[in-house]
Amino acid sequence: MGKIIWTAVKILLVLALLAAIGVGLYFLCLHLGWPTWMAAVILLSLLAVITGALFIRKLINRRRQEGFIKQVVEQDEAGLRSGPVFESRQTLDLAQRWEEAVDTLKRSHLKKLGNPLYVLPHYLVIGGPGTGKTAAIRGSRLPSAFPDLGHPAGDVATRNCDWWFFEKAIVLDTTGRYCQGPGAPREEWKKFLTLLSNYRRKEPVNGLVVTVPADKLGHRNTDEMEMYGRNLRQVIDQLMRVLGAKFPVYVLVTRLDQVHGMTAFGGLLSWKALKQAMGELNHKLERDAPLFAGQAVDAVAKRLKELRLLLLARQEPVPPEALLFPEEFAELKNGLQAFMRGAFQENPYQEAPTLRGVFFGSAEQDGVTKSAALAQSEVAAEAVVEKGDRSYFLHDFWNEVLPRDRYLVTPIREFIRWRRSTRDLGLIATAALVVFISGLFAASALKNYNAIESFKVKFVEPPALSGRATEDMILVDSFRKEIIGLEKSNRNWWLPRMGFNQSREEEERLKAIYIRLVHESLLDRVDAEMEARISEFDATTPDVVLGDYISHLVHRLNIIKARLAGLSIEEQKKLPQPSGAVALLIDKTMLPTVAGLYNDLYLYELNWNPDQAGLSRKKDQLEFWLVRLLQLKGDNLEWLVAWADKEPGLVPVTMSQFWEDKIDTDHGPRVSPAFTLAGMARIEEFIARVEKALDDPAVVKERKELFAGWYGRQYAGAWANFAGDFLDDEDRLRQLQENAAARSRSQWQALAIKMTTFDNPYYNFMVRASDELAHLKGSEAAGSWLKLMVDFKAMRSQVESQGFVQQAASMAGSVKQVAENTIMENPTAPKRELDVHMKAVKELQVLQKSLTDIAASLDSPEHSLQASVALFSGSSNPSLANSPFSEGYTSIERTRALLGSPGANEELFWQLLRGPLDHLLFYTTHQAACALQKTWEEKVLAEIQGVPDASMQAALFGENGVVWKFTKGPAEPFLSRDQKSFTNRSAYGQRLPILPEFLAFLTDGAVGRHLLKKEYEVALEALPTDVNPEANAKPQSVIVEMTCSNGVQRIENYNFPVIRVFKWSPEACGDVKMTINFRDVSLTRTYMHYSGFPQFLAEFRTGIRVFTRADFPISSGELEKLNVDQIMVRMKLTNHEPLIELIERTPLGAPQKITACWE
Repeated sequence: MGKIIWTAVKILLVLALLAAIGVGLYFLCLHLGWPTWMAAVILLSLLAVITGALFIRKLINRRRQEGFIKQVVEQDEAGLRSGPVFESRQTLDLAQRWEEAVDTLKRSHLKKLGNPLYVLPHYLVIGGPGTGKTAAIRGSRLPSAFPDLGHPAGDVATRNCDWWFFEKAIVLDTTGRYCQGPGAPREEWKKFLTLLSNYRRKEPVNGLVVTVPADKLGHRNTDEMEMYGRNLRQVIDQLMRVLGAKFPVYVLVTRLDQVHGMTAFGGLLSWKALKQAMGELNHKLERDAPLFAGQAVDAVAKRLKELRLLLLARQEPVPPEALLFPEEFAELKNGLQAFMRGAFQENPYQEAPTLRGVFFGSAEQDGVTKSAALAQSEVAAEAVVEKGDRSYFLHDFWNEVLPRDRYLVTPIREFIRWRRSTRDLGLIATAALVVFISGLFAASALKNYNAIESFKVKFVEPPALSGRATEDMILVDSFRKEIIGLEKSNRNWWLPRMGFNQSREEEERLKAIYIRLVHESLLDRVDAEMEARISEFDATTPDVVLGDYISHLVHRLNIIKARLAGLSIEEQKKLPQPSGAVALLIDKTMLPTVAGLYNDLYLYELNWNPDQAGLSRKKDQLEFWLVRLLQLKGDNLEWLVAWADKEPGLVPVTMSQFWEDKIDTDHGPRVSPAFTLAGMARIEEFIARVEKALDDPAVVKERKELFAGWYGRQYAGAWANFAGDFLDDEDRLRQLQENAAARSRSQWQALAIKMTTFDNPYYNFMVRASDELAHLKGSEAAGSWLKLMVDFKAMRSQVESQGFVQQAASMAGSVKQVAENTIMENPTAPKRELDVHMKAVKELQVLQKSLTDIAASLDSPEHSLQASVALFSGSSNPSLANSPFSEGYTSIERTRALLGSPGANEELFWQLLRGPLDHLLFYTTHQAACALQKTWEEKVLAEIQGVPDASMQAALFGENGVVWKFTKGPAEPFLSRDQKSFTNRSAYGQRLPILPEFLAFLTDGAVGRHLLKKEYEVALEALPTDVNPEANAKPQSVIVEMTCSNGVQRIENYNFPVIRVFKWSPEACGDVKMTINFRDVSLTRTYMHYSGFPQFLAEFRTGIRVFTRADFPISSGELEKLNVDQIMVRMKLTNHEPLIELIERTPLGAPQKITACWE
């Protein structure tokens, strides 16, 4: 029951697996757009492959008898090594005799009855040596059709296998060596089995005769007989498995004459009786062989006893031993049963042979027999067997019994299973294969149809050109993409085409159409236009235009050469492609995206075009154009610079690459892409491509050498100019000030902190320049600044590493080795130069330390003010100040003294080296300016809050004025004063950004301080007042009044001269009011505060003041009615200049802002 369930489970699992595969194939077909029936075809193909493989495997295993026999027959390697020469000879002899016998049979008249190999049944005789096999065959007295085959005569043992051709059967007599068990000749036996299995495949043997000697059975040695039976069982089992058949086995007990009384008993029988077979047939095919053998012996013994009674009834004398024969024969039972147990006993490992019958006989008589029946009695009986060759009970066995059982051969279960499974697998595989092949035909045809139809979705017919370049290029490109799709479909054709090549033929036809369309719409027109323009070019053609045309021709030539060399289209795509801008030659309004289609259109036309000769002609034409363009400007290749500047992927060197907040402009400072390492490499690559494009590179060789010298000079000059722009202090400071408001405090501080390290814009530029210009070092184009740049890079790396001296010592064991690692120009430099180099590195270490120390003053304006005070205080020489700025600048000057030498552009290097210090000093002074501004607000502006105007001058500029406290206190380090004015001090070219207005304020305040008195006397002489001639009225009087603490001072002018002396004190006097009186209107003008009187005097310093209606806006309407446009008031002044100068030179208040603080 469990086995049935397990079988059912396995079947269900297989079905589930097939269902899962089928579902997967179904969805795969849907995904790939195949018809769903393809899933069944694929599934059947898998089934056909699997079943076919199993079928072929079984056939191969069955056909490989040599290999099968090797598995069946256990080889005794020791036995093979013991006698290889003899066994090999026996094997060859066996094969030769077998071939002779088969050839004889094939040439016999049996072929008239059919296949001579299958007309007569074949029986195989096996048995141990000396068991009487050959004698039993010969004793049958049957005539042999071919006596000349060399049957052994007498007692000669069979060499290997003898063939006996009888009238009704063919008997194969094998040597007894095959049944010797472990001592059997394995190779010879294996060869015999091979010959036997290949001889008659349909019906190898019809039966097997196993000989058992009677004298062995009668000795009651059952163990020996059982062992003998086991040996024969192995032989029988091997035969069945090799031949795949289960044939009847006949046990023939030979040498019956060795049974006591047998010859005497037989002598009493007639010849006719002796021809009969003596034994029993297993009609029911009883499987219990020992039982059947015992019954057979009992049955024969019973008939012998009955025959003995008949013989006694003849009343003829019967020898005594003849009377004992039935009992003696019965003694064979135990031995025979033991043999049967060994040879036919069923076991779970081997299929039991079919025991057909047990027979007895004798062919030769000799020796002495002893009675087995009387062996235990006191009467011993023995008889001498008269030597002879009389046959007993053999004739009919060979001639009747065996031929009747010809068709009892049946396949063994193993063979039946193999044949049934092979047949089923063969049928399934064949059916699946038929369906699969049919499906392949259908699928291939459908795939061809779909491939062609998928192309016709967009193009039912080849596209027609409109004559408009843009539209035609887009149309042809779409046509190209569809052809590529068809091409990919054909390349990915995983099914056998089964003769359906229509999609390939369609692909070739469409490619031919594509080539025609590309030439008509693009290539022919572009090349014609190019040829016309190239013919017009001369030495004045712009370098940019010339470079574009040369680049296009070079790239086209190299691609054509790659195509002619057999490179694939994918490899050609990796090459530089010609510019699609040439398409603009035929349509200037074409969009760049459309022009970019040129490359793909041209590349596929080139690769799909089978006309190799045409490609060669086009190559020659393009090369002719290229040579002409190269010769246009003589030996000049300077156009390469303009070409490189336009190359994609190359970028110029600009300020923004070093200054994060720098905004580049098209006309701003830059190093063009052509003068960078990347640009130089691109130019060198392009020159190499030009040489490759030409069949004669000599056209370029001389020009290349001349260009190299010119290019080096231009290269170095471009970087020198950029360095100069980089160091444009005025511009840089202006940029910083302009961007000051845009930057946050944190941004400014981050930039300043960066300047305190060697990773700053200036030094990064120097390293970049060193890298970009290193290849020019030592050349004529390089200036001395370049050598310093390269040396600086090496020294910078040493300074940034820890412990330069220790590093140098570890890098080399001698001064020379250290020099080789540090002095880049001359590896064998003298020790003096190494010492200079090491001193320069130490100075840079001092510079690095000073930059680090400056960082502490950058966190706040107050700290920046302290650092600025330390730098600007004391002596007028800032290098003597106790400041990290002084240390830094001094270290640079010492470095310059060590390394500097007169040379072109050397100043560039030193200015770059100072750059971080200059920037930090700029930042620090501006930070300090903010702190100083704050101090001004706290110490000055706050102090004069609420001070009356009259006391303001004294509060500011008096003996203890707050302005002088400020200038002699916080601001003193930054101010310098001479006899004329105040100025702000300078340190290393940088000043604290004090506003010029504040400096003027201080200067004026100092001058006004000396002019200030307690009281001033000014004489005023009033003169007649006049108006414009058209006026309808004139002033009647002009009255001037000055209010002072001790009263009002007045002068009244009634158009008659009058003089009055006014006494003015800044502390006692205030507003001045002037009144001009007409008959109907009075005009008033007031001069406010303590400075009112000086202001009045300033207006009349020339003696006359002309007023207009605009000066009296309130009374403007009345004046207009009077037609008064001008009023000329005359006032002659005496001793007025000191007072006017006091007002003009002395500030009337303190300025709110004194520095350019950016916060």
